Amino acid sequence: MSELQKKPSNKRKKTICKVIFALFLCTHALLITYLSWSTSPNRTEIAHLAACIYVWQKRKFDVFHVNPPLVRIIAGSPIALFCNPNYDWSGYSPRPQDRTEWQLSGTFVEANDLDSLRLYTFLARLACIPLVLLGGYFGYRFASELYGQWSGITFLVLWTFSPLILGWGATICPDVHAASLGIVGLYTFWRWLKNPTLGKATIAGICLGLMPLTKMTWIIAFPIWLLLWCIWKFCNFRQFIVIMLLGIFTINTGYLYDGSFRQLKDYQFISGTLTGHDITQGRAVNVGNRFASTWLGHVPVPLPAEFVQGIDTQKIDFERSIESYVRGVWSDRGWWWYYGYVLLLKEPLGVWCLVILALFVSRFYRSARLCLH
Repeated sequence: MSELQKKPSNKRKKTICKVIFALFLCTHALLITYLSWSTSPNRTEIAHLAACIYVWQKRKFDVFHVNPPLVRIIAGSPIALFCNPNYDWSGYSPRPQDRTEWQLSGTFVEANDLDSLRLYTFLARLACIPLVLLGGYFGYRFASELYGQWSGITFLVLWTFSPLILGWGATICPDVHAASLGIVGLYTFWRWLKNPTLGKATIAGICLGLMPLTKMTWIIAFPIWLLLWCIWKFCNFRQFIVIMLLGIFTINTGYLYDGSFRQLKDYQFISGTLTGHDITQGRAVNVGNRFASTWLGHVPVPLPAEFVQGIDTQKIDFERSIESYVRGVWSDRGWWWYYGYVLLLKEPLGVWCLVILALFVSRFYRSARLCLH
């Protein structure tokens, strides 16, 4: 009799969790929608908006190429399909060092009235909300499968009301969207590690490729996945190769195979690292390729040309002296502790209380188990 009573009770708990999950996901969507309509675009967003229109008009990816095109393609889709924006590409420059997105953002603003700009910004933001919701959904599933449904609900509460997720999720800047797809990629890879099948390997490979298509820094996922697989070490090697190849295939698909597998010697770089020139003095840029006369120059690069050029452009931004500011002090090189310091200040106090509580409970739980044994 007790077993019969227990089954409905478990079913009722699952139903309650599903209702709570749906409510939080809807609340999150509504909050981001409200912020998307009620807040003005930031400077970087305007450049992204102009690049959105450029991608759909020109089918090229060389504007704002320090950021991959997936978020821009999604953000620009409702504008390209349902609107007729004015645009002026006269300020376009093919040279990576000119960072032509900033010039095009100015001409785009001048070519359209304020009401139209507000509508375009809202539509672009609205199109990207599903990407943010994916992080909430898969984070909930990940936490639930690891530690139970109430752990999933806890994650969802933190994700739904995080000021950082809400603030940046209501823009077309790709940071939150990249974090969201990072959760999806990690979850699908973890599922494959647990039960390596070809179907799960295919899904994990596609999700791996989608991650660098939102933010270029996710290219680091390829060596991290390799390291995790080596630690796990019991998985199917052939399926792991499938994941890696599908990841590269997905990145190239996102760029429509523009310049894919171009030989390394055929690139014209601008960063000191890839040209071999010293660029620390002044703002002049020397174009070159340190690999052109070496055997590496004949190696085909299995990535889209603009993805590679984007890495090079980001590299020169780091190599140049760019002023940074924190706590009343300016520096031309920044500080190694900056991100940790900002994280400490900007994360809500409630999150830090939960971190401390989790560490305490984890330690106490382990100690209690040792005492029982």
